[in-house]
Amino acid sequence: MTNSEAKRIANLFNTLPGNIRIGPLDYAVTIVEEPLMIDGSEKVGICHPQYQKIELSAKYMTIPDVLVGTTLHEVLHGIWDVYGLKKKASEEDVVLAFEKGLLGLFKDNPELIDWIRKAIK
Repeated sequence: MTNSEAKRIANLFNTLPGNIRIGPLDYAVTIVEEPLMIDGSEKVGICHPQYQKIELSAKYMTIPDVLVGTTLHEVLHGIWDVYGLKKKASEEDVVLAFEKGLLGLFKDNPELIDWIRKAIK
C-alpha cells in the first residue's frame, strides 16, 4: 500500500460514522486492530446484534471498496436480525426486509451515505 493509499484509508477510518441506525436500533461501529475471530476463523467484520455493535478489522481494510463493502455487509446482517429473518427465509421475505431496512438506512443515516459516496469515488 502506498503512503497516499494508507492516508486515504486512515481518513476513511476517522470519518466512518461511529453509530449507524438500523431500524429502531443504533449500532456502534468500531475499527479494531486485532483480527476478528468466529469459531476459529478470521473475519473481516462482525455484526453483534445482541450488543448492537459492528466491528471491522483494520488488518483487511487496505482499499476503500473493501472498507465500504464490509461495512455494508455487516449492516445487512443487522437488517437480517432487526427484521427477524430466519435461516430458511423465502427470497421474497428477504427482499422485502432488505427493501425496508435499506430504505430506513438511507433515510436515517445521511452521514453514512455521504461517507460512502466520498469513499468510492
